[in-house]
Amino acid sequence: MITTRTAGTINWSNLENKSGSADSDVSCAVSPNSDNQLCAVRGTDAALWYILYNGSSWSNWQSLEGQLVGAPSCASPGGNTFVCYVRGTNDTIYVRTFNGSQWSLWRGLGARVTHAPQC
Repeated sequence: MITTRTAGTINWSNLENKSGSADSDVSCAVSPNSDNQLCAVRGTDAALWYILYNGSSWSNWQSLEGQLVGAPSCASPGGNTFVCYVRGTNDTIYVRTFNGSQWSLWRGLGARVTHAPQC
């Protein structure tokens, strides 16, 4: 279970329970140009799962599939764009980018690692 609390321009919202099962720490990113937020985890199925906040409400959990080792690491370069980096089961870094309406396909970066990525 992940409990979220969102800061608006003046007041904090009420706590909101977003139930689900995670097998890693959560990685959250806030867009610097909007109220949009993303939180992602490695699910118990080893896939990347995420929820989005659009400034007024949270989406339901959705899977981006894949097979992760460890926690994802997500960031936002601005606007409605979010980027999530993960360590795959072959110890390679993979990335998916959300452009505000859809996710890119998984793209391997070729880097071999021994730990989960950190943005």
